[in-house]
Amino acid sequence: MGNHASYCQFPLQNCYALTVHRTQGLTLNSKSVSLDDQIYSASQAYVALSRCPNLDNVQIATLDRAAFMTDSKVIRECDRLERVAINPLPI
Repeated sequence: MGNHASYCQFPLQNCYALTVHRTQGLTLNSKSVSLDDQIYSASQAYVALSRCPNLDNVQIATLDRAAFMTDSKVIRECDRLERVAINPLPI
């Protein structure tokens, strides 16, 4: 007569992967991020973390301290602003 066949179904949930640059300007309700050696530009870690309005919904899959980079121009400007705040120019 014919061959016996069977099947098994697995429930699937859609998921998407986005680069940090692609998420700029988006609000993501929940996310999983990898802050690893693939972060190559200053402020990428900040952008990756700041796209979710609630940090309780952020899962950090990989964390590397080197992912947190700051542009040297930003550091110099913060130092300049701090000096101005301590010694304001007379009006």
